[in-house]
Amino acid sequence: MASASNGPAIKLPLGLRQALESGDCVLFLGAGIGCHYSRPDGKPAPDAKGLVEDLIKHFKLGIAPTDLARVASLVEIRKNRADLDEFVTKSLQKLEPDDHIKWLTTFRWRAIYTTNYDMGFERAYQLNSHPLQTPVPISVTANLIYTDTHVDVPVFHLHGTPFPPCASNMVLTQSDYTKYQDQRSMVWARLKNDFATSVVLYIGYSGRDQNWQLIVEEVAREFSPSKSPTSYRIDPYADPIDAEIHKETRRVETLVMDLPQFHALVDEEIGDYRPQADTANKYKNSVPHHLREDFDKNPAAMLRLLDSWIYVNGEQTSGEPNTKHFLLGSVPNWSLIGQGRRFVRDIEEDLWTWTTDFITDSKAKSTSVLVTGAAGYGITTILMGLALKIVESANGPVFMLKEGAQVNEGDVAYAATLFPEVPSYFIIDQAREHAADIFSSLSQQKKTDYNCLFVLGERRNEWLSSKLFQAGETFEIEPLSDGEINRLLDYLTAENALGELRELDRGFQFSIVKNKHEKQLLVAMREATAGAGVGFDAIIESEFFGIDPGKAGSLAKQMYLLVCCFYQHGILIRDRVCESVLDVELQNLYKEIGPSLEGLIDELEIRVASGEYALRAPSYHCGNRLEKVRFP
Repeated sequence: MASASNGPAIKLPLGLRQALESGDCVLFLGAGIGCHYSRPDGKPAPDAKGLVEDLIKHFKLGIAPTDLARVASLVEIRKNRADLDEFVTKSLQKLEPDDHIKWLTTFRWRAIYTTNYDMGFERAYQLNSHPLQTPVPISVTANLIYTDTHVDVPVFHLHGTPFPPCASNMVLTQSDYTKYQDQRSMVWARLKNDFATSVVLYIGYSGRDQNWQLIVEEVAREFSPSKSPTSYRIDPYADPIDAEIHKETRRVETLVMDLPQFHALVDEEIGDYRPQADTANKYKNSVPHHLREDFDKNPAAMLRLLDSWIYVNGEQTSGEPNTKHFLLGSVPNWSLIGQGRRFVRDIEEDLWTWTTDFITDSKAKSTSVLVTGAAGYGITTILMGLALKIVESANGPVFMLKEGAQVNEGDVAYAATLFPEVPSYFIIDQAREHAADIFSSLSQQKKTDYNCLFVLGERRNEWLSSKLFQAGETFEIEPLSDGEINRLLDYLTAENALGELRELDRGFQFSIVKNKHEKQLLVAMREATAGAGVGFDAIIESEFFGIDPGKAGSLAKQMYLLVCCFYQHGILIRDRVCESVLDVELQNLYKEIGPSLEGLIDELEIRVASGEYALRAPSYHCGNRLEKVRFP
């Protein structure tokens, strides 16, 4: 039996136990749980006292520690508010929860309230492979949305948060506290309603925490002269006098224990029991048949997974292919891939052979493979083709990340357990923006018995310039081979999409693609659509803005445009000319650009003896769209 450090054995109060078992409990989190989080450097996250000490030291205030609001007010006066917000944000970003915080996410909560600014608790949900609910962060009235507690739980940041998806002004200084309810009136109305109809469990608050007392008393006033419902608080350092006062005047019972002791006590009395919501009738029809048995076991985890990932095994391929839009540069649909309404790249055979070797190797461990090439080389189409081939071969479940979704370690861990006897496959296009989460997920899966293969797609220059992790194997798509040119022409002929090439015989068609278009797939497809392929223009623009993303006037972008300006007239430009135009020494020019233009411009040695080089861009980089781009 869990107990206080120097006290008798403690039992879980019946009211709290019933609330936890029924899922009718509201969780309220304070800064005292900071010790259960760690920063990216491994150091513990600060609690309120630690944040105060950090502020005093960083801003050299030269004062004795006091409460956070007073210290924050002094920083704002002596420095400025922007510096204050920036320091607090950096202090609390990317916090990692420990096992006790993760354990709290295994319960079904009516709602979660916190006066903390960080997103550490939401992170704990991300790491939970079998969550009962998905957190919905809310900080101001404008963030309020409908949440279905069958599968969701609102997380109200009462004092704001600087972090997305609900970033808002933080309540830090004394003046902030006088007006912090201004944009949160409906949030407070929700709090009062939950307080009146549910059992509240407070974790991370000292009995003398003035902010906590104000919140409790604010809500309790709604019940006066009647008494408010009983709530519960965990505090390992509770003063007996304070505990008695809280119980009699605020109806808050204190459990004298820390979170690990509470964890042990609940495990002893409740065990693994968790209430399941009746979600079958409401959501089951949206779940693929192969996954419905697992949905019944854990609906929230399944729905969260399917919100971010396409379950390719359940995709229909008998519909109408979107051939017309595909020929204009759009992403293919699954019917187009499944019905073979495309032409196959040479690399796909080698990629399939490598994948088959992984599947059949009994000693293989979770790994990744990268498919890379220039823009318009068909990376997305190749990934989708491989995904369906794995499905058709019945080699395991295949999940493809939806556009705009994030890679969540908990989703990957959960998906990997659905079919434990075979590997799971995760297809991720535009992998650069998800690299850190992919690496974390892959590292986690390598420690388990569930084998996974991450199939990644990204443009070569974007992957290399970001200095991302090394994939287990890399397949680079080359310009069109002779065989690919003939297959492309066969495909365009079958689809009646040869455009201006239609009247020529095959020899001329072949020569134009190979010589005039320099074996570039994007140029050939754009030419075949007679310039109507606006999707191809979007690909070119996307590639340009993907160079040093966020740096509008970067040197790499300027050099890229300079090379394109010359090569659209068929003229190579010497690197020494670039040096002169950009006014940067050649050595520094190459050093700063690094691999940012890898695959976007080609470097040709024109004089071996003197080591002179000229630069060119593949034809598709020099079309009308880039003519409209100007130097920053």
